[in-house]
Amino acid sequence: MSSQTAMSLMSLVEFGLWVALAFLFWGKNLDRRFPAMGAYLVLRVVSTPVLLVLFQGQARHWFNDYAYSCYFFAYWAVYAASAVILFFVCQEVFPPRFRPSPGSRGSEPSPFAGLHWSQPSSACRLSPSSI
Repeated sequence: MSSQTAMSLMSLVEFGLWVALAFLFWGKNLDRRFPAMGAYLVLRVVSTPVLLVLFQGQARHWFNDYAYSCYFFAYWAVYAASAVILFFVCQEVFPPRFRPSPGSRGSEPSPFAGLHWSQPSSACRLSPSSI
């Protein structure tokens, strides 16, 4: 199997996995709880076949050599949109981490607001009777 065939096959498998994940996501009505994740899944499910067609069209000269520039700009547009949407996905998944903590000086959110550092418990300490 050539490397180009393997790469095309892996791209198709990736697309199939995104479709399966989207099917499970909307089947369990998680789009109401996580709308940004739903938008990200729509972006991936719609953009992957378009990018695959443009990529294969560039390799096989289907579109009179316009496929390369279309693929280039479409790829980077999807990349930028993914970065923005994934920021909002992180805010959906980790909302307590982005809220200001009660002891903070300003109103800026702290990503470490939910972390609590404590001393080791007494069960882990060595005592003379345990030796």
